[in-house]
Amino acid sequence: KAMRSALHAARLAAVQALYQIEQVKASPEEVMNEFLEHRLAQAPDQEHDILVDKVLFKRIILSFAKHEDEINKLIAGTLIEGWTLERLALVLLVILQSGCAELLFKRKTPASVVINEYVNVTKEFHGAKEPAFVNGVLDHIARTLKLEMKGNGPTQPTEIENYLKEYETSGVPNWEGEGGAT
Repeated sequence: KAMRSALHAARLAAVQALYQIEQVKASPEEVMNEFLEHRLAQAPDQEHDILVDKVLFKRIILSFAKHEDEINKLIAGTLIEGWTLERLALVLLVILQSGCAELLFKRKTPASVVINEYVNVTKEFHGAKEPAFVNGVLDHIARTLKLEMKGNGPTQPTEIENYLKEYETSGVPNWEGEGGAT
């Protein structure tokens, strides 16, 4: 349980770091080092905080730094016509980028577990529809990368389409400012 929590905390910290990278246009290495030296270096409060798996955190950020263009192309390739990465809420984009970065370095963790972890991270920021969207996008990317998946058949692309089309017609094409970490 503690190790799983440390891994989840690493993924959450990676999302927060990628958010900061995008917000201030800083280098991934600079933000990663700032997180490691300051935010993640503090000893955890025994009752509330969880130690972050720094190895996983670094691997996600370094994978993002090395493969940013490929990651963004993979995410953009899942969106419906007329949608660009810029139209996604920044929090959703960095969750997808972090998940995709982790899928790219092909660890021992099955892709379905990684996807489920990012669905859970999404739930910390958003309601019911965004986790399904993140699940659909990351599932599609994992299958595009031909990663081994557990469970049933592929996620239907309708999860992605329905989510984007709903916001297309609601006149709220960008959710910037909703939720999110700094």
